[in-house]
Amino acid sequence: MPKRGPTPDPEVHRIIQIATDLLGLTFPPNRIASAEQGVQRAMARSGAKTPAQFRNCIQHPGPDRDMLISELTIGESYFLREPTQFDYLRNEVLPEMAKRHGPGRPLRVWSAACASGEEPYSIAILLRELGWTAPVQIVGTDVAASRLASARRGLYSQWALRGVPEHIISRYFTETARGFQLDASIRKSVEFAPLNLIEDVYPNPALGLFGMDLIFCRNVMIYFELSSITQIARRLVDSLSADGWLFLGASDPPIADLAPARAISTGAGLAYRKLSATAETTQPWHFVADAPAAELPVAVFEPVPETALAEPEQLVGEPVAAAAVDGDPEQLYRSCHYLQAAQALLRRIAAGVDTEAARILLVRSFANAGLLREADEACVAALDRYAMSAELFYLHSTLLSTADLAAEAAVAARRALYLNSTLVVAHMALGDALARMKDVRGARLAFRNAENLLTERDESEPVRAADGESAARLLQIARVRRSMLGGEIKF
Repeated sequence: MPKRGPTPDPEVHRIIQIATDLLGLTFPPNRIASAEQGVQRAMARSGAKTPAQFRNCIQHPGPDRDMLISELTIGESYFLREPTQFDYLRNEVLPEMAKRHGPGRPLRVWSAACASGEEPYSIAILLRELGWTAPVQIVGTDVAASRLASARRGLYSQWALRGVPEHIISRYFTETARGFQLDASIRKSVEFAPLNLIEDVYPNPALGLFGMDLIFCRNVMIYFELSSITQIARRLVDSLSADGWLFLGASDPPIADLAPARAISTGAGLAYRKLSATAETTQPWHFVADAPAAELPVAVFEPVPETALAEPEQLVGEPVAAAAVDGDPEQLYRSCHYLQAAQALLRRIAAGVDTEAARILLVRSFANAGLLREADEACVAALDRYAMSAELFYLHSTLLSTADLAAEAAVAARRALYLNSTLVVAHMALGDALARMKDVRGARLAFRNAENLLTERDESEPVRAADGESAARLLQIARVRRSMLGGEIKF
C-alpha cells in the first residue's frame, strides 16, 4: 500500500474554505491536494510561520490574499488561444458588427478573468491586423492584482507565444534579455481593472462593463460551483449589448438554461447572445461614481452647436419611425429604446421644450445607446445652459472618466458635490477618478462618504441619479470598490 503524505494542519482547510467563500470556487476531492499545495506555496511566499498566522493575514485585502488567490486559481494563458474562435470572430462576428454599427460607434470588448493579459491583447492585435478603424474600448479584468500588474507590463515568455505565427511575433513583440516585450501601442489599447466575477457589482459603468459587444470568459466557469455559474452567467449576459456576443471556452458548462441567452453553434464551439438580440435592449448605463471646490475649473469639450440639436439625424446613426420619435421620451427610455428616446428629446428641445430633466435624459439616452461622443457633446451643451446642475456635472464626470481623463473627471465630480454634497453617485464617481489617479487615500474617503450616506437610507430606496439602483446595491458596490484599493489600481 502506498504511503500517504502527512495530514495537513486543519488551518489549511480553513484557509481553503475562506478562498471558496471569497471566490465561489469548488474544490472536489481530486483537487483538494493541489489546493493544499497552493496554500503552502502562498504561505511560504508570504513569510507567515504557521497556517494560523497566514489565515489571519488573508482576512483582509492585501498582498497575502492576492498570493493565495493566484495560487488557487488558474492564471496560465497564451496568445491566440482557441484559434478557431478567433477565426470565427474575424470572419463572421466582426464583419457583421462593422456593417451594423457603422464607423462612429465604439466596439466594446471585455476579457473576463484575463490572467496576465494574453487574451485582451490578442483581440487588440486581431483588430489591428484587420485594419479596424472604428473606436475600440477593450477592458481586461481579473481577481488577482499581481496578474493585472503583469498584464500592464506586457512582458511575456516564449511559452506564452506558442503557436503564434512568426510574422505576428516580429510585428508586435520585441525580444529582450527578459522576454518578449509587447508593442506599447497595443498595451495602451487595453485597460485593466480588478474584478471578482462572483461579486454582484456588474454590469458596472464605473469599470466600463456595460453594453459590451464582445465578452470573453473562457475556461473559467468549470472551476465554479453551479450556483456561482448561474449568477456569473446571468450577469455576463446582462452586460452584453443588444447584439453582443459572449464566448466561453470549450471546457465550460453550457449556460443557455441558466441565463436569458440563446446558444449559437459557431463551428468553433458554442457562443451566446441575448434572447432579445433583435430588439434594442442595451442595459442602462447607471452612471455610478472632499472638500467642495467651487473655484476648480471644469474640463469640457467644445459644445455641440445649438443648431445641431434641431437635426437629430446628425447625431443618431440610424433613423427611426416618426411615430417612435414623437413618443414619450421617458417611456421610450424605460423600455430601453434609447435611440428613439434621444430622437424624441432632440425634437422637443429644438421645439423649445427645454428643461434640465430633458437634457439629463438626453445625455443618458446617448450614453446607453453607446454614442459616448454625442453624450458628452450633449452634456457640455446642457451645462452651458444649466450650469448649477449637480447631476449634469456628475454625468460629465463619468463620461470624462470613460474617456480616460481621470483628473478632469475628478474636477467635475467635485463640482457636482459642491452643488449637492449628498449626491451619492458623485462621491462614487470621485472615488473612481481618484483611484485611477493612484490617490488611494482620497478614493477611500470618497467611497466611505458614499457608504455613510447610503447606510442612512432604506435598502430598497432608489438612489437619485442612479437609474433606479437601490441603496443596498450601491452600498455593496461602494464597499467592494473600497476593498479593491488595497493593491494597485488602474482602470
